[in-house]
Amino acid sequence: MGSEHECIFPEEREPEGRLILAPCLTCGTPAVDAIAQLKEDVRMWGDTAEGIIRDMRALADDFNANGNSRELGDPAARVWHKAARLILERLQRD
Repeated sequence: MGSEHECIFPEEREPEGRLILAPCLTCGTPAVDAIAQLKEDVRMWGDTAEGIIRDMRALADDFNANGNSRELGDPAARVWHKAARLILERLQRD
């Protein structure tokens, strides 16, 4: 894969009646290879999301630990904290 088009895999029927996916009409990539690549991409993005959640939790914990050393009413601290929480919630939901 890795091409700049969206692969199209037509369904074909074997003589026994079983449906199979034929190679991509545009580039000829076998469907099984495309599925394997998709599974690898999903795994990689899942690992990346877990890493982001871990990093964001560490940043949020660090912010909370250092929050008392900020001046009262520091608007940057409030905005940063809200952004970190929104990102964490979104990552955990999806």
